[in-house]
Amino acid sequence: MGKTELAAEFALRNKENFDAIFWVHADEPAKLDQCFVDISIELGLETAEEATNQIISRSLVKGWLANPIKSSTTIAEDISSTASSGNDALWLLIFENADDPKLLGDYWPEGRGSVQITSRDPLAKRLFPSNSSGLDLESLNPVDGSALLLKLTESNGSSEENADQMAQQISTSLAGLPLAISQMAGIIRRQELSLSEFQSIYEEDKHRVALYRTKYNTSTKAYKCSIATVWGFEKLSTEAKTLLKIMLLLDPDVIQESILFNAAALMFPCFPRRHSRGPSLMKRVLNYRNHH
Repeated sequence: MGKTELAAEFALRNKENFDAIFWVHADEPAKLDQCFVDISIELGLETAEEATNQIISRSLVKGWLANPIKSSTTIAEDISSTASSGNDALWLLIFENADDPKLLGDYWPEGRGSVQITSRDPLAKRLFPSNSSGLDLESLNPVDGSALLLKLTESNGSSEENADQMAQQISTSLAGLPLAISQMAGIIRRQELSLSEFQSIYEEDKHRVALYRTKYNTSTKAYKCSIATVWGFEKLSTEAKTLLKIMLLLDPDVIQESILFNAAALMFPCFPRRHSRGPSLMKRVLNYRNHH
């Protein structure tokens, strides 16, 4: 829906109103901890050598946010903004992708700063803030969706007949999803398709699946995943997601089957519990899931 892009745009447009802006990845505790360690180092509260305890780093950062004195940190040397004329720094803390907002309990700051949260959970609007001022992002309406498509495909001044009407039709077909519109705009530009040509291709089921998997950037800041990738991860079972998280901690070139074999047996009770020659562990897992 473009939550992250909107948060980044807000920070960019309002950067002169703050002395410090902190971007925190909030989808899991490990990322929250690492971001607070990084903030502690950036603020000069600790050196990289001293920042060995995540709990201490978090406490130091929360302490600074509660009493953000410019002169007490090295950040004072780098502040060029005129956001605050006194010695108190004005700050903005952005928790990105806080899909489990309850995780923010230990990281929620005190003080007079500003906090922004992006999340899929409506609870994030009222769990910690004293006043609920959240915005629910909806799909783009046909007019706005077509305007975005025309801009990304540089078809604003197109001589194509009924370009506006065709753009609205495409936007409606894509359910007004900004990610989908952005991805398809990249395909249209890269393949040098007219809007009508793209719509004809998209209407065929066999081509539509391929389009979902194709990714061409429309800008240097474009979303890194394709629609197929996003939907694919969302459809994974809890067990499959857990297995992927385990694998993310391992060297991708030398993951040993023995490390994952017992875990797979626990996740899938009917999974073979002995090693055997033949397909690899991952292939057996996939084959098992495909047949069950």
